Amino acid sequence: MLKDWFYYSKGERRVITLLLLVMAIIVSLILVESTRQDEAVIENNTLSLADSLLCKIEKSRPANSRDNVTHHKRNVRNNGNRLYKPLISQESSEKESAVPRYKKQEKFSEGIIVDLNTADTVTLKKIPGIGSVISRNIVHYRERLGGFYSVNQIKEVKYADSTLIRWFKAETSVYRKLKINSDGFDVLKSHPYMNYPKVKAILKYRERRGRIKNIMQLSVLKEFSAEDIDRLKHYIDFQ
Repeated sequence: MLKDWFYYSKGERRVITLLLLVMAIIVSLILVESTRQDEAVIENNTLSLADSLLCKIEKSRPANSRDNVTHHKRNVRNNGNRLYKPLISQESSEKESAVPRYKKQEKFSEGIIVDLNTADTVTLKKIPGIGSVISRNIVHYRERLGGFYSVNQIKEVKYADSTLIRWFKAETSVYRKLKINSDGFDVLKSHPYMNYPKVKAILKYRERRGRIKNIMQLSVLKEFSAEDIDRLKHYIDFQ
């Protein structure tokens, strides 16, 4: 048969190939249409079964609930996929009801005063204008400082501003100080009012001149401004 194929002319072979291709396309279209018809039959059978089940449920339910079933049947006939929508909605409602609802954060009324050095994050969040972030920033900055000596220092806390000052007092003051004559580089530099040049100047002074006895000895160092001295005097232990 393969030998006979070569007896045809080139033009004849092209015509035969084209005819075979057209026949293959026609057969494919027939198979696709047949598959669609089978799917339609299955879908109709499924909807018929659903209608039958709903009819049985309707007969077994009280009269006051049959209207809901009838309405549901109409939805099924319009779109078979709607058969499952009420169940999905019910499950979603149950999940939403299971999610815990948190109460709104209780806030202090005007006139309440909080000690800036003892308040924890729970207490701080009760102050209007303070949430989780600012409350953590206050506690973290307080620990780095060793305590607040003035309520005005609240302005140094990240995201806090001067409007919060009216809620605070610094009754207990500073609770931890720098040991200027014995603390090492890392301890001294960890304080917010210190930096690398200041710490190096202190260590150099201790090495050359011995103990630092008072704040005036720091004031003569070029690394410390008058503002630095005014702030640091609350945090330095000269013992």
